[in-house]
Amino acid sequence: MEEIGTVASLVEADDVLLWDGSRGKGTILTVNAVTALDGAYNGASIAVNGTCLTVTSFTDKQFTVGLAPETCVAALLPLAAVGGTGASTASGSR
Repeated sequence: MEEIGTVASLVEADDVLLWDGSRGKGTILTVNAVTALDGAYNGASIAVNGTCLTVTSFTDKQFTVGLAPETCVAALLPLAAVGGTGASTASGSR
């Protein structure tokens, strides 16, 4: 575990960019984090509560991922709502 991030936003949408580049119904999760963003890039993997998620955009203080419904259950159930916390770890390769 590199750090504990905080959920900045959690929004359901019909046109979410998913891990494989397709678009579909899902949830857009934005997490406040700093350490996990070291070396981040679009397409990088960041694990949240043990589930690897693909970064679709990021700033120096937040990252955003698109989640399919199945992923929401695995990654977000423990987070519950905006303001919830979860462990973040950067991983993956270019």
